[in-house]
Amino acid sequence: MVSSGSGLHRTVFSISLPVLLSIIIIILAGNQPSFAILQPCTNCSITGSGIGTITCSDGSVNQGSITFFASKQGTQMIGKVSVVTSSGGGLVGTGSITGGKIGNGIYTLTGNDSFGICGTSGSAPFTISGITGPSVPIAFSWVHSGGAKDAGSFAGTVTASKA
Repeated sequence: MVSSGSGLHRTVFSISLPVLLSIIIIILAGNQPSFAILQPCTNCSITGSGIGTITCSDGSVNQGSITFFASKQGTQMIGKVSVVTSSGGGLVGTGSITGGKIGNGIYTLTGNDSFGICGTSGSAPFTISGITGPSVPIAFSWVHSGGAKDAGSFAGTVTASKA
């Protein structure tokens, strides 16, 4: 009697697991209306914009927005990012995207900025990262000489497509 129940349990489990995985894939695909790049791409582009907060290394917090665009052709990534504060005097920072990865519904973009938003000057490396889709988090951070790290947390729309 026990072995009969164990076999039934294994059968139900082996049928349920593929069904569960299919449901998860359908749900995730439904939350990714932008082009879902299934492998890291070599010829694609990505655009994003969002609103949120910028936290400076001195502890000050500004409301702001981010917009970015990048295109990858082969191994070369080029693009631009702009961060604008709506508080703290409406400061604008821009940067050039020069590297990163786009694929599998996620992205990481890197480059150098000329952001003066947090009272720093000069060029500093930055990273933008997140997932593609509507109403998604967009993370932005940059580290200035001397190790001061500033960060932005935004929510917005990010779309990836084949170039």
